Amino acid sequence: MKKFLLSSTVVILFALYVYKTFGTQTLTPPTPNSTGSDLSSNTQQEATTDTTLSTDDRDADVDIPRPTTSTTDNSAPTQTTPANTQSQPTATTKPAQTNSQPAANTKPATPTAPKSIYKDGTFTGPAVDAYYGTMQVQVVVSGGKITDVNFLQYPNDQRNSIRINSYAMPIFKQEIIAAQSANVNAVSGASASSPATIESLKGALALARN
Repeated sequence: MKKFLLSSTVVILFALYVYKTFGTQTLTPPTPNSTGSDLSSNTQQEATTDTTLSTDDRDADVDIPRPTTSTTDNSAPTQTTPANTQSQPTATTKPAQTNSQPAANTKPATPTAPKSIYKDGTFTGPAVDAYYGTMQVQVVVSGGKITDVNFLQYPNDQRNSIRINSYAMPIFKQEIIAAQSANVNAVSGASASSPATIESLKGALALARN
């Protein structure tokens, strides 16, 4: 059907071409000189027309396959690297270190001082006979310690007794405070006053004990 339509179209076009070419021209008798040239020109036109028709018929009837251009992909093949599926070791988290520290407002307990054997106050020992007179000692305790020693009575009726006791009493006072007890030595030259002084001192410290 397609070939028939193409052939009919070519025939119609050829008829129109012949009509326009020869139908509109007035037929004039050929001159003797131009007969050969007209015939040759007509023959050439007919040959050209036949050649055109044969070419159109060939083009209409034969399907010429078009050459396909092969596209060669010269690009290098893309290399796909496999994803690294190796499982990485997970970092182990260390447990939080708890430091037990004392509270900021908590003060460390202060060590308690050893309890003193004496109580604060003023304590007076008994009056003891010292042969030439009487010895009586008074002890002052502050902060649990002996801080002072007073002699309330001592032999003073003779000049020699006054001299000896004026020398011996400061020595007793110094040794008692240093020893914080009645464990003191007798003062040389006061053989009668030393035992009486120590006896009165023991009585005063007995009252000062807790």
